[in-house]
Amino acid sequence: MENLDTKLAYKAMFRFLEKYHALTNADDIGALLGSMSMDVFRDAMPADPAMWTDWLEAIREVSAEQLRQSGQQAEGRSRDAGAVNEDVILRADPPLASDR
Repeated sequence: MENLDTKLAYKAMFRFLEKYHALTNADDIGALLGSMSMDVFRDAMPADPAMWTDWLEAIREVSAEQLRQSGQQAEGRSRDAGAVNEDVILRADPPLASDR
């Protein structure tokens, strides 16, 4: 899987929620999609500007968690090279482009 920039990752998450909404017709997801829509304005930003700010904050939080986990995993490997770290096995997603 390729690394995504912040805008492409946002669009992918939006598409995921659109598909979920199509299956469930959940009103709360529909309202969220209305606020998140990038098709409303010419600058291709969300209808609710706070959505983009919140999205960037979420990326920063996840990036920081990933860095902390990477540091802890490296520390754990150096202490016990024979132990299997399940987090490494289970986490298959590539890092975001902003993580580099």
